[in-house]
Amino acid sequence: MSWFETFPPLTIEPLPNGNLRLEDPTERSDGYTTVLDLHPMQLRLMAERLGLLREVSASDAVLLQSEREHAQRQRAEIDSLKRRLLLIRDRALSLQDNFRRFADWENADPSNEMYQINGLVALLDLAVDDFECADPSAPKTRAGSSAVDQAPAPPAAAAAAPADAPPQACAPAAPTTQLTLLEGPTP
Repeated sequence: MSWFETFPPLTIEPLPNGNLRLEDPTERSDGYTTVLDLHPMQLRLMAERLGLLREVSASDAVLLQSEREHAQRQRAEIDSLKRRLLLIRDRALSLQDNFRRFADWENADPSNEMYQINGLVALLDLAVDDFECADPSAPKTRAGSSAVDQAPAPPAAAAAAPADAPPQACAPAAPTTQLTLLEGPTP
């Protein structure tokens, strides 16, 4: 620690072993100064006895420690779920992009499948929208990740689209209130 407090004529200094050193720099009649080293538990006991802190029983301390550990486990589990949802959403975006580019739009009508993929991406966008930017280590979304922006395009437009869109700076997905389904070329 690197703090230092002075109350005339008292100096308080933390020591490397965790104790606090209280020193009265005024000389006593014998030429010495008064120095007192306190353990943090001694200080806590004094604060409890003076009514500055609520007394904590052993069972309260165990309960507090248990609650802290439980909260820490919950944070770790939530972080893990966030990473997994982001990974699932990234896979859904890849599926959407590949299906849009490589589906047989000329000989079949895969619009129902594309509609379902768009719905999946939209739901995943909603699920990760709140925490995507909060985690700098999270995978970034591709440009135009909302389901509306990733709707299927005719083969000519799909061929002109770049194979891998560059990662976008962390930005929330565009709000989608209605999915737009573009169909393949009409014969």
